[in-house]
Amino acid sequence: MIRKPIPFVLLLLAAGGFFAFSKLVSELVEDESLKIDTLILHMLRNSADTSYPWGSPWLEEMMRDFTGLGVVGVLTLLTLSAAIYLYLIKRKDLMAYLLTAVGIGTIFNNLLKYVFGRARPELFPHGSITDTASFPSAVRWWRLLYTLRSA
Repeated sequence: MIRKPIPFVLLLLAAGGFFAFSKLVSELVEDESLKIDTLILHMLRNSADTSYPWGSPWLEEMMRDFTGLGVVGVLTLLTLSAAIYLYLIKRKDLMAYLLTAVGIGTIFNNLLKYVFGRARPELFPHGSITDTASFPSAVRWWRLLYTLRSA
């Protein structure tokens, strides 16, 4: 009898992901990641005037635009648009699944932000208003939710 290795591989992937997340949390709790954050942010800035990042103004503007696609307003609009579409094609089960997955994921992300409460590095002026903790990243969290939901 040939056994399928898929469940074992999935278990290894889940264990590896949990291990990586626990190591990241350990670094964050000990505040050791601030050194790395500072180093990376300084590498991306002009050493003569740190208020200006490296690169041309059009590149800076383009990157800010790309980052703006991951804000809560855009992702909420995308989620609601998808939910309305699913409702219109009479797939209420998928609509409920989508809204439940995104809702639970958002609550879990906010809970993790509350638990860790990692402040954003104040090395340079922020390009936008920030009033939430920096870990976990909401943009990456929503991207993960959309990726897992699509799979």
